[in-house]
Amino acid sequence: MDLVKRFGLLIALWAIGLLATVLIPYVWSHEPGSRRVAWLILVVCTMAGAGALTWVELELRRIGQPDQGNVHEYVSTGCLHGEHAYCQSMTGMQGQKRPGRCKFCDAQCSCPCHAETVNGHFVLPVV
Repeated sequence: MDLVKRFGLLIALWAIGLLATVLIPYVWSHEPGSRRVAWLILVVCTMAGAGALTWVELELRRIGQPDQGNVHEYVSTGCLHGEHAYCQSMTGMQGQKRPGRCKFCDAQCSCPCHAETVNGHFVLPVV
């Protein structure tokens, strides 16, 4: 289901819940006791459902968007295919490139061919 349909359904559900809430005084004064209770249950369930679906929609949006603060683990295509000389060169098949870095977020390639040893530990070079 696309975003517009989901958003429309959420708005409709909230509108139904709010309308039912506004009508509580009318139902309370014109209906017998059992219908009053049924109406209150309907209102509570509708509003709880709308709230739960809104929360789910917000979580889906949060999960679907990458966190801009964290850089993903990147492996260059050259390293992935064992062409380590290609990943470290300044030009590629499509022209100039940044060696060993993601073209979208500038994350460094995590392949050990880019690593330098400092005190026995691998350290990725700053390019």
